[in-house]
Amino acid sequence: MDIGNTFKECLEEVNISIDECIFEKLNCKRINGAENRSGIYVFLDDSTIYYVGESNNIGRRVGHEHCKAHIGGSEAVVRFLIYYLDDLYREAHHEKGLSIIERERLIRDLLMRRINSLSILVLICDKLIDHNNRKNLLRIRLEKCLIDKLNPVLNSSSQTYGT
Repeated sequence: MDIGNTFKECLEEVNISIDECIFEKLNCKRINGAENRSGIYVFLDDSTIYYVGESNNIGRRVGHEHCKAHIGGSEAVVRFLIYYLDDLYREAHHEKGLSIIERERLIRDLLMRRINSLSILVLICDKLIDHNNRKNLLRIRLEKCLIDKLNPVLNSSSQTYGT
């Protein structure tokens, strides 16, 4: 699947030209350049598309919530946690005698390593900025189109994990 073409198709569906946008492949170390920028982001690796999301501030949402595995601040991080839970348990199982807080920190650190190992495709467009404190409907439609076409494992319509 050519993800770039899928982005172009979905942009056409919402009447935005790819030329009006910035399309980049980033990672958690480089995501802060998207601070205060509106658009769509996709977490993926070489074989799997994990999650498609949208934000009026991609740098904050992805950099401060997702990449730092802020479990209470992000539904996507909870979905990553559920998806990786068996593997995280196996990795953390050898740690004995940890307090609840230490175990939580260990799981968060292991999850953060997993999330930080992924690539992040980012599409930033001025036409996707929120106006008058209202969510940009073009951004929502673009996100839905990408979810429908890319079928990411963590936010597909079926919402089944580990199958």
